[in-house]
Amino acid sequence: ENKITDVKQFADSLVNSCVKDGLQEIHKLSKLKPILCIGICTLDFVIICDEYPIEDSKTLAIGNYWARGGNASNTATVLAHLGAQVEYFGTMVDNQWLKFL
Repeated sequence: ENKITDVKQFADSLVNSCVKDGLQEIHKLSKLKPILCIGICTLDFVIICDEYPIEDSKTLAIGNYWARGGNASNTATVLAHLGAQVEYFGTMVDNQWLKFL
């Protein structure tokens, strides 16, 4: 069990170090040039359940919400929250959902 704890501590410290180094690199890069994220921006409808539904079964939803999604859109949002200079480039539909996105 002691080895498992040591491995877990090592893995945690490695992950923390990588995240810290990654954040430092993002800050360095974004001070030089803005980061351009190119791709899709989507509107996701998220359904909340008490448990993961069994295949081919009916499960009662306990809630739902709309959320902005898409790889480029999500990446741009996270990088901006981390302090990077970010620009987003992609196509969007001009309809009632545009204001939400």
